[in-house]
Amino acid sequence: MRSTGRVNVIVAGKHTNVTHRRETIDEERNRGLAVWRHLSDPGEPDLTLVCAGDLAAAVVTDAVVRIRRCSGCRIRVVNVHDLTALADPDLYHYFGTHAAVLIVALGHPAAIWGLLRGRLHRDVDVIGWAEPPFPMPQERLAAHAGFDVTGVTSAAEALLAKRKR
Repeated sequence: MRSTGRVNVIVAGKHTNVTHRRETIDEERNRGLAVWRHLSDPGEPDLTLVCAGDLAAAVVTDAVVRIRRCSGCRIRVVNVHDLTALADPDLYHYFGTHAAVLIVALGHPAAIWGLLRGRLHRDVDVIGWAEPPFPMPQERLAAHAGFDVTGVTSAAEALLAKRKR
């Protein structure tokens, strides 16, 4: 910090640091998203969980085991580095051809729906920002928005149940 003629960068946050797997970093930077194979089942998924952001990635990572145990479905996890990648017409390569899709992002769900523009003709749900009725601690705010393991698991189960009807 005592150097001159240089830029010092300090990266700080309120949350614990989520470590992403190195094998997908280049694809995430180049394409804006990548399949996280270490959390995904092989073959065509029944459910695709899409996470955008470090908190979403942590919640989805924790929820995958619970969803798989409760539903017995094949899951694919896709991490989105650049939300504009959701506007790519080639999303089927990442999301699967017939899978239900649950997108978990800190942004407003309307913004995510706008990027998708109705291109996914299947069961899709978005968990994102929900205005709280009053000030609340972070954990309660996450639960209010469905942005916790219980909320993600419930939303996934609802999507899968909708498909079985």
